[in-house]
Amino acid sequence: MRFAHVLSPEELTELLDGLDRRPLPSVLDTACVRTGLHYQLRNGSPSASMATARDGEVRLFMEYDTLTETVTHLPKFAGDLGVTVAELRRILNEDWLPHIQVVRLPPSLRQLDPRALAVRDSDPDDYPAAALAALLSPCILLTHNHNDFAALGVYTTSQGADALMAVIAINVGEMHVHAVLVVPALPIRLAAAGVK
Repeated sequence: MRFAHVLSPEELTELLDGLDRRPLPSVLDTACVRTGLHYQLRNGSPSASMATARDGEVRLFMEYDTLTETVTHLPKFAGDLGVTVAELRRILNEDWLPHIQVVRLPPSLRQLDPRALAVRDSDPDDYPAAALAALLSPCILLTHNHNDFAALGVYTTSQGADALMAVIAINVGEMHVHAVLVVPALPIRLAAAGVK
């Protein structure tokens, strides 16, 4: 598997300092990758999350450990979807990874937001994505897992997809996007202070 550039803590600091919320940051969880791969295989074109990233409407991020978890699950995904692992790797390498910024958060940054710690207590595998979403908030957390991510305000399986659809239909107005954001903005000050 070819990995995208992994941001260092210094690069993450620069990213947070320079993030002007355009395009809107979005964080991928393994469950959303599986759903996106299924969509792409069935329809022959990338999912909305990848299409909006490719078009520059959102900025996709994935925590390094979430990416490695995804790679670990590829054999199961391939079996479920009726394709080879090689085909899923090709799709990820060619269609997905060029549009995803992979970030490796050190433990000190993961622990800044108590909501991420609550996710860790619910499911340690979801902790990296939760910590990254908390640091980048306000952002869209692309997951279908409303049980483990409830501490971050995910209450329905379609919440992330609904936010993406709002970004796509941005002509409706920015307030509509903010109405469906998954991770609220309050902790960004705490996160930025911790990064510095």
